[in-house]
Amino acid sequence: MKDTINPQLITMQYAVRGPMVIRALEIEKELRRGIKKPFKSVIKANVGDAHAMGQHPITFNRQVRCPNW
Repeated sequence: MKDTINPQLITMQYAVRGPMVIRALEIEKELRRGIKKPFKSVIKANVGDAHAMGQHPITFNRQVRCPNW
């Protein structure tokens, strides 16, 4: 079975600390130092658990979708 799997998939790595995360951390530091940006915060959407990364629950959408809320 291994010979039918794309070799890129076999060597794939899940990097929580990739270049995007590093740059996001740099931008957050810049914002804390008062450097002006066209935004006020960084949304951490690189990990599957957005709530663990600080995103607030999307309660309204859940309430609308679930009739038993």
